[in-house]
Amino acid sequence: MALHVSMQFIATCWIAVGTAVPLAGSAISSTVANEEVLPLADDGLMIGAFNIQVFGKTKLAKPGIVDILVKIVQRYDILLIQEIRDSKNEAIYELLEKVNNATVREKGGNAANVEAEDDVKGVYDVIVSQRLGRTSSKEQYAYMFRKDKVNVSDVYQFDFPCINATMLNTKLSPKVAKEEQTECTDLFERPPFAVKFSAPGAGIPVFGMIGIHTSPYKAKGEVDALVQTYDEISAAWDLKDIIVAGDFNMGCRYVRSYQDGNISLYTDDRFTWLIDRCAITTAFGADCPYDRFVVAGDKLKQRVNEKRIGVYRYDKEMGLDPVMTRKVSDHFPVEMAIEGRRNYKNSRVTSSFAYSLEFTPIDVSNLDKVKYMASAVRRSRAYYDISILGDGENDVMFTATKQKYRGSVYRTVKLFSSKFPGILSNEVLATLKSVLDSNVLNEERYIYGSSEKPAKDHNIDISCQFISPFKCTIQVAKRLV
Repeated sequence: MALHVSMQFIATCWIAVGTAVPLAGSAISSTVANEEVLPLADDGLMIGAFNIQVFGKTKLAKPGIVDILVKIVQRYDILLIQEIRDSKNEAIYELLEKVNNATVREKGGNAANVEAEDDVKGVYDVIVSQRLGRTSSKEQYAYMFRKDKVNVSDVYQFDFPCINATMLNTKLSPKVAKEEQTECTDLFERPPFAVKFSAPGAGIPVFGMIGIHTSPYKAKGEVDALVQTYDEISAAWDLKDIIVAGDFNMGCRYVRSYQDGNISLYTDDRFTWLIDRCAITTAFGADCPYDRFVVAGDKLKQRVNEKRIGVYRYDKEMGLDPVMTRKVSDHFPVEMAIEGRRNYKNSRVTSSFAYSLEFTPIDVSNLDKVKYMASAVRRSRAYYDISILGDGENDVMFTATKQKYRGSVYRTVKLFSSKFPGILSNEVLATLKSVLDSNVLNEERYIYGSSEKPAKDHNIDISCQFISPFKCTIQVAKRLV
């Protein structure tokens, strides 16, 4: 049997680093992984961007779709919605009504009372762009947001030079207007739509968002032009702290990785990309990283919670089959979080990095001896804190722990083995030593672009079950600081 050691990172993709070590007749498995990140505090902001494929009245009429979209919206304090195609501009407000009604019901209220009180907690509002696009197939952007968490301070619609020139000169004949529009060089298929938010409770009280849905075959040029968009909006608002979000179509066949170096938004060091090329934001078809978050401004970057960035797989959380997932959209939402004032410092020291090794003890009968030895002379405990755990009638397992240990992990585990013979095989000890010698637990961890260093001490846990299946585990953990 081969041993596989896997590295798992809670980030925009899973990275596996495998080493194969031949083992003779022993069931051993081991993993190295980060612990789950704690939830965001109430005063932080959860922000999403979602291309809801061809969102309109037809989509809302499909059975079950509204309930799914409502749950997705409620996950966020601000959600940028793209690809709204509704000539009557009604569907987005129908969705808003459904979200508000659902939110009120969850809080035990009723919609009639809530509508009369603009500042009731949990109630959403929406701000929608004009209909945009070069062809008759127009789209809109929308920001749906919680009124108790953020306020809209300003909006900014980036100009579309060709369309604006034609629309302003109403005396032009259709032929001349068409020629003028053809000759003019525009920047975007659907010009970006920006909103300036104020968030008194968040770690950064004022920030902006620029929403964009690029034209797939012109994605490279449009993403490059987002620097010009940022500069224009930043100057207009006198604000550097801005999030650029949306469906960039930046990946797969539209923008290859070797082209990144020719895109200003990618090379300009004012901007930090939070979703990288290893993310999969498409719901079916090719696995592509189309949807992105890019942030600018030192204050904003300092408040981004690196551990809450990624792709929201609502299909897995809601137990949707591929058919229903396809009906919702061909994209998944991407998400990020801005830390609140209260949890800004503490949230950065909650994670840890652990190595786990699971194995079968050499001699099951020796497990009963542990119970006797655990109550014997303290020196026999190999200086571990040992506990016997039961279910009220029978002893179920024992645990031996060492907290904040700064010595040699291998030596102290080997000492435990000598005091409790018949549990750890030489094979298990050799596997543990191999991993420790590789220095994997002392490496810096790069999570969402943030470097975190492991602490110098270790937490060591050894546990075994007294009942079938007879399994033991060794876990060596280090905090990331």
